[in-house]
Amino acid sequence: MSVKSHKRLHDIRTMSDRVTDAEKPQRKFIKLAILELEKVRRSKEKRSASEHIKNLDRRLAEIEIEQAKLIERVYVVHQGDCPAEINAPHTKTFISEDNQNYSEFNITY
Repeated sequence: MSVKSHKRLHDIRTMSDRVTDAEKPQRKFIKLAILELEKVRRSKEKRSASEHIKNLDRRLAEIEIEQAKLIERVYVVHQGDCPAEINAPHTKTFISEDNQNYSEFNITY
């Protein structure tokens, strides 16, 4: 009496192990499609980031203008009371009208 061995799915030999990538063009097309999708996604991210940077630059410019207007208003209203320095990125030089020799002082804003 002989015992029959039952073959299972992993025992079945196939040709898939012998096929190289050169013989599987569908893999190359799938890789191309994946790369194209990634390219589109990265392009959208780039456009979004550049739009965000433009918005930040626009807001920074608005802040600079608003700061300049406020400093100018403070100087006009309180000409004699202005401190010599205010912490901010720009410097303006004003001439004191109280002093006859026109001494200069700087206000940084």
